[in-house]
Amino acid sequence: MPAPAPTTAYAAYASASSATASPVEVVRMAYARVITACDRMTLAADTRKGGWVETFNTEAIRAQAILVELTGMLALGHADPDVALLSDRLAAIYLFCREQLVAANIGKDTKKLATVRSAIDGLHSAWEASLCAR
Repeated sequence: MPAPAPTTAYAAYASASSATASPVEVVRMAYARVITACDRMTLAADTRKGGWVETFNTEAIRAQAILVELTGMLALGHADPDVALLSDRLAAIYLFCREQLVAANIGKDTKKLATVRSAIDGLHSAWEASLCAR
C-alpha cells in the first residue's frame, strides 16, 4: 500500500491531535488557527493570484466558526463572579473579532484582519504564558 500523501497525513494528524487534546490545548490550537486564517487571508489579498477571493472567503468563514465555537466554550453566567466576568470579556472580544472578519471579508480589507490577528495573537500569547507557568 502506498504511503499517504503529505497533506492527507497532516490532516489525519491534525484531526487526531484535536480529538485527543485537553480543553486547554484545544483553545491554544483554536487561537493558532484563527491567526493562520488571518495570515492566509492577508497573503491572498496581497498576491491576488487566481482564486484569491475564494481563499479569502473560506478562511474568513473558518475563523468566524472557530470564534463561535470558542464563545460556546465560555462559562457565561458562572457562579464565580471572576470567571463570569472573564467569560463576558472574552465573549466581547470574540464578537468584535467576528464582526471585523465579516467586514474584512466584504471589503477584502486587510487592515481589519490585522486588528483581528493582533487581538487573537495577544490572547494566544497570554494563553501560552499561562500554560508555561503551570
